[in-house]
Amino acid sequence: MKKKILLVLVLVLAMAAFLVSCGTSLPSWYSSRSWSGTNHVKGRVKLREITIDKIAGTASLEEEARGLVFMYLREKGYVPAGEGEGEEYLVDMILREREYISGWKTKRSIAADLSFWPGSLSDVSPSAAPAPLSASRVVCTGDESLSSSKTLGKIIRLAVSRGIRALEKNR
Repeated sequence: MKKKILLVLVLVLAMAAFLVSCGTSLPSWYSSRSWSGTNHVKGRVKLREITIDKIAGTASLEEEARGLVFMYLREKGYVPAGEGEGEEYLVDMILREREYISGWKTKRSIAADLSFWPGSLSDVSPSAAPAPLSASRVVCTGDESLSSSKTLGKIIRLAVSRGIRALEKNR
């Protein structure tokens, strides 16, 4: 009888240890950000193309990236052009992730390219268009991946901020 109770107790403790292991526990950190609307509109934009070049699983990343680009543009005063409204700028973004070996570790290189084009080129493909009004490129290397929402948000925010800085400087 004592052996059965001891066996049940050991099994319950083992199960509890399994359920609390690092593979099944809740995240140990949280990240959040909020945006407030701006009343000052600096320009109307249309996000023409967003491309993600990654080994696998890009559909949900494209949707998340599209939403983040619009939020960061709004934060800087650039709002999406509505249906039938003329856009002043077209925005293209390309995100790339490459893996490489450094010593015994696999590292990643992530690049974000953002381009602002005149709105009058909406019918022209990016490859046939003249030079963009402004462009930015952000590159980071390390262990992070585009699949991490934290990394994706940081790199997009930097690319948008630097692209807008160059756009406003050239106005």
